Amino acid sequence: MSANKSITPPISILVCESVINKFNLYKQYNNQNEACGILIGMHSIDESKISITFATEPDSNDKRSRCSFKIKSNKHNKTLQKRFSKSGNREVYLGTWHTHPEDYPNPSKCDTDDWLKQYSINRNLFENMVFVIVGRKTNKWFLVSENGISALDTNVIFNEIEEKV
Repeated sequence: MSANKSITPPISILVCESVINKFNLYKQYNNQNEACGILIGMHSIDESKISITFATEPDSNDKRSRCSFKIKSNKHNKTLQKRFSKSGNREVYLGTWHTHPEDYPNPSKCDTDDWLKQYSINRNLFENMVFVIVGRKTNKWFLVSENGISALDTNVIFNEIEEKV
């Protein structure tokens, strides 16, 4: 699997406004530590759409510093299990999000290695995973599949959807 291709896959990303609002709460404008969480939502049956309906927030048990993070808290998984159950087993783990103390964030080798690891663990469940780096001025979205890591460019359709669960 290769990393950092810049292509536009034939996929739409649908995002709840509450998810974007949550990202905005954690932008690293000053000396804050990186924030992190998991992305929860649904894949369409044909895998042409990914709906991101929820993002967990950092927890005190997560390991966070200015330039790194490690999701340690069980709270993220408990939230996923609850939403999975309440949605009739439709809402699933889609990937992770985290912040960078940069205006225009770029993934580190640690980021891309982690994304590829997460995909290798979950690839039997679905074809694509989504990862987001929240920067101070823009967010960078990445799709991970059997073809590697694709940076999603501006041709990808981002629509706001309402949280239903």
